[in-house]
Amino acid sequence: MNRSALKTALANPLLSILLFAAVGGLVGLALAKLAPTTARVSLDFTIAEQSRQETADYSYDGYYSLRASELVADTMISWLSTPSVIKDIYAGAGEAIDDRRAFAEAGRAFRAKKLSSQNVIVSFSAPDDAAAAKLAEQTSEILSDRAARLVLSPKDQSLFLVTASEPVIAETSVPAPAAAAAGLLIGAFLGFAAAYYARGRKSPQP
Repeated sequence: MNRSALKTALANPLLSILLFAAVGGLVGLALAKLAPTTARVSLDFTIAEQSRQETADYSYDGYYSLRASELVADTMISWLSTPSVIKDIYAGAGEAIDDRRAFAEAGRAFRAKKLSSQNVIVSFSAPDDAAAAKLAEQTSEILSDRAARLVLSPKDQSLFLVTASEPVIAETSVPAPAAAAAGLLIGAFLGFAAAYYARGRKSPQP
């Protein structure tokens, strides 16, 4: 677009908004197509009691079992907010990261949520399916091994067994309609601002 055409567009606020919105929509579509795809991963952990602890005073009944499983679930979630666990997961997957990145990704890269006292879901993203599978394997192994040592009987036997489901991996990308809509809105705003600025320069206030 030459300068005279741009001046004509800026002289008409509606035309300016429509023009900038169209350009913004096209830019949004282009960015959506150029954006790399990522792999979204979901892991489901089940916390199951595998033995009951008997004491001289009481039986390790359902109430205490439920409270203990909640402790395991909460602790598993907290581990994913610690840089040391994040480093272990990446290192096991063959991707060594430095301390700075471990601090940055702790509590952010891996999102965990307790759906019940015996069910924890962990989700994260990876560059591709291969990296996603490796990270999922290490996440399952590290969290399960740590949880097995968390609640022990007097004979040092784990009272709970934590098992992970097969990872659900799906490729995701930036939705083209959403990117276009965002581009339209941003472009329309820029068009309005440009027209307002051009009119202010053309008719300066005394």
